[in-house]
Amino acid sequence: MPRRGPSVSSRLAEAKRYPDLPDVPTIDETLPGVVTSTWVGFLRRRERRAAIIDKLNKAMTLALEQPDTIAKFKVQGLTPIGSSPDELRTIAKEEIERWGKILPAISAQTK
Repeated sequence: MPRRGPSVSSRLAEAKRYPDLPDVPTIDETLPGVVTSTWVGFLRRRERRAAIIDKLNKAMTLALEQPDTIAKFKVQGLTPIGSSPDELRTIAKEEIERWGKILPAISAQTK
């Protein structure tokens, strides 16, 4: 017998399935290449000394490893991951390049 009522389909736009929702597939599983992620970085002025940046980075990374911090992120569907300033720089550069190609294409399609 066919199911009646609205059909609901959930998908994650992340690169891999969320551990707490193992039955919810990613969009990429049905539409390859459709992947996005949420990230947050702390930025600073260029003239800051490396020792200060390293100290701040270590403190933030340590905070992101604390069980209570992880739990607060988890209820929002997020997974905290600490990284180095160089890793953040690489991520930001890749995202700017990626979205710099996608957004103009989307804009052209809506006109």
